[in-house]
Parts: sequence; C-alpha cells; structure tokens
Amino acid sequence: MRMHALRASALCQLVLWCVAGGTALATPRPAWPPWPEPTLALYRFDEVDWHAPMLPPAIGFENALVQESWSEYALIRDGLSIGPVAVPVIDSAGRRTLAHSSGAVRFWFSPDWSSVQAGGKGPGGYARLLELVDLSGSSAQTRWSLYLAEEGDTLYLSGVGADAKAADFLKAGVSFAAGQWQLITLNYSPKGTQLWLGDQLVAEGEGLPSCGPGQEPWLGLIIGSDFGVTTPANGQFEELATFDYWPDAEQLGFYYQGVSRQVFLGTVGTAQEEAVKQELLAAAFPQPRMLEEDEGSWMQMAYSYGTNELWLEITGVTNNQADFAIHSPSVESYDLFMTTNLAADVPGLNLTNWVWTLNAAAGETNISITLGDDEIAFYRLGTMLDSDGDGLTDAYENLASHTLPDNPDTDADGLSDGWEVGLGTDPRVDDAAQTGSRANYTYDAAGWIQAVYGARAETIEYDDEGNATSVLP
Repeated sequence: MRMHALRASALCQLVLWCVAGGTALATPRPAWPPWPEPTLALYRFDEVDWHAPMLPPAIGFENALVQESWSEYALIRDGLSIGPVAVPVIDSAGRRTLAHSSGAVRFWFSPDWSSVQAGGKGPGGYARLLELVDLSGSSAQTRWSLYLAEEGDTLYLSGVGADAKAADFLKAGVSFAAGQWQLITLNYSPKGTQLWLGDQLVAEGEGLPSCGPGQEPWLGLIIGSDFGVTTPANGQFEELATFDYWPDAEQLGFYYQGVSRQVFLGTVGTAQEEAVKQELLAAAFPQPRMLEEDEGSWMQMAYSYGTNELWLEITGVTNNQADFAIHSPSVESYDLFMTTNLAADVPGLNLTNWVWTLNAAAGETNISITLGDDEIAFYRLGTMLDSDGDGLTDAYENLASHTLPDNPDTDADGLSDGWEVGLGTDPRVDDAAQTGSRANYTYDAAGWIQAVYGARAETIEYDDEGNATSVLP
C-alpha cells in the first residue's frame, strides 16, 4: 500500500505511442506516484504503446516518439515528428480534460536548444509548446498558442481575441538552456492570464475568450507543435497536467520543490553515477528534504519543515494500522481526512472524494487509524476554522461536503449546511423544491422554518426566540 501525508497548509490522447528506434542509451527512472493534488487530467507519456480513441477522429492518427526520462518516458517533439500529438478536450468517455473557461495547464519542458541570452541560437523558428485548435470546420483553426520566439528569449501567449482579431494576451522574457527542464504553468480565464516558471510568477496578461460547451467536442490541445507540425518545440515534455482552477503559489511551490529532486536525478546511471547524484542532490536541495523508505508493501514520503509549520508525518504502517505524528506550531485540534484517488473523473466519486477520518484533540500529537483494503491512500489535516458558522469546518466543506465555506446555507433551502449533513440530506440541493426528498419545509414571513413534511414525518423543536433547534423523526 502506498500512503502519502500531505502538507496541511497546502490546500488528450493518442492512437499510438512508440519508442524511437535504435538502442536505448539510458535507463528510464521509475515513475513515482502522481502528485497528490486534484487534476482534470494527467499525461505522463509513460505508455510506450498507448492505443486510445480520439474525438473527433480527424486528429487521432498520428505517431508520437518517447524517450527515457526522469519519470519513465518523456514525449519528444522535434523536426522528425510525423504528426500532431493531440489531447481531445472531451475524451472518448465524455470526460472533460481541459477547462473551457477558467483553468490551468502545467508541464515540464526540456529544449534541445539554448536561448540566445544563454549563449545559444534559439529554436530557429517559432517553437510551439501548446496550441488549442478548433476542428469543427474544413481546416484546423487556432484559438490560442503558447510559443517561443525564434531566439528563444520570449514566451508568448497569442490567439483570437474577443473581437475575433489576432491578439497577444501575455509575454515574458525567458532564458532556456539545452537539456535543462523547465516547469511551465499557464493559468487562464476570460478575466486574465498568468504565466509561471517553476514557482515564480513571470507574467500576467489579458483574459482568454472562453468557448461554449457545444464547441468542446471539436477542440484539441496540441502538445509541442502546431497542427501541421511546421513549428515544433524541438524538445521533450513530461508530466502535463490540466486543472479546472488556478494552482496558487503555495501549490506550485510545493510541487516544484518536491518534483525537482526527481528531475535533478535524471535517468538511471551506474552505481557510481547514482552515488554522485545523491551527493549533489543533498547539496542542491537541503530543504525541504525528501525521503523514500521502502517498508515492505508501503512507501513513506516525508519532508522536513520548520518549527512554525504544520505538517503530518507517517511514522509507521502495519497490515491494518497506520500511525501519524502531528507537527503543529500551536496546541490546537485537527481533523484527519483521507482519500483513495485524487482524480476528479473517477466514476462514483465526487471531486477529490475526501472523507473525514477522525478528530485529534488539542495537544494530541500521535494518532492511529485502521486501514482498509485500498491499494493507495492520501491523508491531510484540517483545522477547526468554521468561517460561516454552520457547524462544518472550512476543511470539511472544501474536502468532504463540497459546500461553500463562506455561506452557511449553500443551497438556500432554509437549513444550514451543518444541519443537512446531520439530517442526511444533500446540502447542495434545495430540498424545499424536491417533492420526493427526505423532507420539505415551510417558512414564516421572517424566513424561519415553521413546518417540515414530505417523505418522512418530522417534528421541529424551537428555542425561546422561535428558531428551529432540531428536527426529529
């Protein structure tokens, strides 16, 4: 079982993949588990022979080359690329893989060239990193493109503006070196755009016009080139993730610090080369320090933090029990949450599908839980902050109930979110408008509940002011 303790303060496809011909010159480093964060889609390019249908079929008959990398394999996009590598915005199962209005795309890129500012000659032409195309017409139409200029010193986001004219939404000066991996994140919405390199915000710009839901089946995200592969990126791509929200500085920084260690190690070398890498790694990344300890069937991933930071440590795992240590800068109570899958598109699961596990009393630093039969599990802490006073903590509302932490009655049906969770009704659905639900409500002129009726008979208890204090079967 793989278990991951998350830092408490941090709250589409191809017909064929094939390995480039010839003898492998390196051994790919084994891929580590996906980073614990909610994503729309994650493409790691590790399936050497990956057969997957595309919608529409017009962009699904290309070949892609992969190469040994720091996490299994990386996608190669250069002058030898045969056709576009296309990610459908709506995949064959009907799931959205790219947010159509507000979202983000994050990926690692390693150029085969160096920028002029870094002493190189640049890509020699426009180097397309990402391009969103519309295939509803007789030819592919570019909606927006993220690309580098000929000298490799400027990164642009350009496309079709709200007035249907060509526009530059943002640009940033960069300096890339051949063979060095860069983490690039594009946050976008109709109100604005952001470009991040690593954990640094380097540019902000105008918003991208959103597309309507009816257009989505005909949209594809091209990776590493334009649709005709006339302006390839000439480099490698790893770990491309899409989001339906904007990852903030803390989330990006946490990911960048953690994954940079794996990136630093590169492909697997000889025993002597690996020993040197570990020495250099310790010098290059003294804080936070990542440890991986194989303990039979489980793996522990831990980080060291300062005394003023809240974090959760996995201290031991047996066949049916996991032990944790809460490192807190103050004496407070915390909730422990667990999930088995961080993907938003898992059938039967809601969003990040976190469940409340237990409450640790103020000052309780060592806790234990009984494990289930799940192959993998993720854990994180939540504070007792309840911003809207509905009886549910902000952490519970963000992770488990998916209600609004700043609104005590998310569905505006007269019962607070805390009451509905306790009653077993859905705090996101207006029960007063559902005749077949567990209960319906009538109100007085001031908006207080006066009667409860429906599928089950209920009685209400009131306080001296006439406020409903409990609903009894």
